[in-house]
Amino acid sequence: MDELDLLARALPDARPPSPEVVRRARARLAGGTQVARRGRPWALWAAIATTGVVGVVFALVANLAPAPVAVRPADPGQALLDLAARVERRPEEKGAYWRTTTTTGRRMYAGTYTVRVTSEADHWYPRDDKDPALIRWLSQVVRPDGRADERAWRAAGAPKRITPECPSGSATAECKELPVADTTRPGCVYLWGVHRENPLAQAPLEDVTLAGLKAIPAEPRALDAYLRGRHKSDPSQPIETFVATKAARLLGLPLSPGQRAAVLRLLAAHPLTRVGGTVTDPLGRKGLSVSFGDQAGLDIAWYAQGRSMMAATTSTYVIDPGTGSTLAEVQIANRALPGLAKGTALTYDAFESGWTDGRPDRPRACSPSR
Repeated sequence: MDELDLLARALPDARPPSPEVVRRARARLAGGTQVARRGRPWALWAAIATTGVVGVVFALVANLAPAPVAVRPADPGQALLDLAARVERRPEEKGAYWRTTTTTGRRMYAGTYTVRVTSEADHWYPRDDKDPALIRWLSQVVRPDGRADERAWRAAGAPKRITPECPSGSATAECKELPVADTTRPGCVYLWGVHRENPLAQAPLEDVTLAGLKAIPAEPRALDAYLRGRHKSDPSQPIETFVATKAARLLGLPLSPGQRAAVLRLLAAHPLTRVGGTVTDPLGRKGLSVSFGDQAGLDIAWYAQGRSMMAATTSTYVIDPGTGSTLAEVQIANRALPGLAKGTALTYDAFESGWTDGRPDRPRACSPSR
């Protein structure tokens, strides 16, 4: 193929080079051919193989052209496609149990400072349903949200228990007096036993078990049809939002490499997908930020200074750049509120998941659930 024809096809919006630039470019290319004939053909063609013909020719002509050439921005979904290609090559993971520890957090106001209210759930799902399953819950605790909040907490006498601001008469658990982390041991309850059908608690679709994961397609189009067929389970969401968010939440499950790659490719092609780049999740881990527009966000109440305000949020998923699994789902505030800056995570679920050959024990100093 003529290299300048290739350039024209690759950059259809670029201004055509002048006749003089064309002449000089052809001369430069001819010179490169002569160099190859003198015994160094791989210097030119190895570069073409690794960076692409378009990149080589563009670099050549850009150096000769009197004005810069406009290049279209890269496809924002390419990061997901690249991740899918890496994930697909990963080996199938094995283990006796799929273990997921979920840390749930919410920021709340406590009079003169902001606190973070967190709780934790630990799930052990056996591959063999003859083995016992374990679910362990730690009760909610609070901690000052940042350094300035900690200073304000200490100035208030460093109380061991805090009551966040809430609407008068609210009976929710997070509105009651809560222990401060690292000063009071949180309560703990657990559920232990053999269950033939043990639905995955974090699954985006109802009653999905480890065995039921096999029904999830490992091809993007089939997966899209699979999710659309389940839209009736949540008709309050527009179907495109339903497909995007349910697909993103599938990444938190123990999928096969092929299934996980199919989810990533579906998200890469989805019209609502917005890839934001590298971010830090609530547990301090680096990941790829993915969101799906305003319709996928939640309106969350923020109570401060004696009044309640609704905070519109953007749902953001943080994806592990190595495994393609979900590190966290975060609701980010779209505007500033008293004690809360715009862009702050208002609520979140952060996940630590993986297969293990370890086996759970009945938790000590923990009460059985009734």
